[in-house]
Order: sequence, then structure tokens, then C-alpha cells
Amino acid sequence: MIIKDWGMQVSAVFLPEEPQISEHENYKILFSDLGIHDLYCNPDDDLFESIVNGKKPQILFANSYYLKMAKSVQIKIPAAHPTPDYITMYDGTPFVGFRGYAYLTQMITNMCNAHPEVFIK
Repeated sequence: MIIKDWGMQVSAVFLPEEPQISEHENYKILFSDLGIHDLYCNPDDDLFESIVNGKKPQILFANSYYLKMAKSVQIKIPAAHPTPDYITMYDGTPFVGFRGYAYLTQMITNMCNAHPEVFIK
């Protein structure tokens, strides 16, 4: 959705642990087919900070811990719930299906409107 529908480039993906996938499927190939080539599983804090500082993303989807670490990123969207420091008004944030699409569109639009300087070169 992010790559195809909105034309956004994904700089990196951080996973909390190695995916438990059948031996016949390689999750790195699945991500690569989506155009995501920088994939990190359970990175330590120093690696996360160095990658974020090196890539300088405009938008970061992450859990609250990583969002706080990424001080240089202006647009931060909580993408791991529950979080103890971010309130959602319904059970679970939808990130799949039509509701998820509508939710992410709303969040990205609102955050981009709040930080137009991100897109000024």
C-alpha cells in the first residue's frame, strides 16, 4: 500500500524477531519482491539509531520506544499496539483491510499537514 498506492519509498523495515515462516518460504524474498531490501530483525539500539540517522526518513512507523529514539524524524506514526504512552479509542489499530487503509491514510495526511517542512527541499 505505501509503495504502490502512495508512491513512498520504504528505506528499511525493522522486525522485532525473525518471522516464523515455513521452510519453503524465505521472508527476505517476500520483502524484496515488495521493493524492500533493507530488512533488520531485532536490531540493537545502536544499530537502529545509526540506520535512522544514515537514511534520514521523512516518516517513521514504529513502536513508541523506537519513535522516542528517532529524534530527527519529524513525522512519527505509532504502528505497534498496545503502547503505554499513546491512546487509541478502540481495540487494536487496524493496519489491514479497508479500515487499515483508511486509518493510515488519515494518519499520514494529518501528520504531513502538520509538518509540511518535511517536503520542502
